[in-house]
Amino acid sequence: MNAIVRMDAAADLDAAAGGQLADALTRAFVEAKEACARGDNVLVIARTDETDALRGALGALVRSLARENAAKGVRVNGLIVPVDADVDAFAAFLATPAATMVTGAILESPR
Repeated sequence: MNAIVRMDAAADLDAAAGGQLADALTRAFVEAKEACARGDNVLVIARTDETDALRGALGALVRSLARENAAKGVRVNGLIVPVDADVDAFAAFLATPAATMVTGAILESPR
């Protein structure tokens, strides 16, 4: 089973300083951790046009959960895409056997 965790929040430096980014990351972490506990592979999708503040934080979240759940065969990955991007191809790839060794990765859609 695969779970998609959507993180639709501002990710610019003002959002980081104001705490909105931390709140969005916390919600994503809790939802992803629950999915991992069920044995679901997880894709955390962040839709934003500002990636600087988000890249490191989402990377830490994904790598942490990937390491914690690897022994159970659960994969956790992240995807950073522009607000209007189509993510179906990325999500479909990560669900295929070709991606079984991909875990703890942050993929970014070209702008």
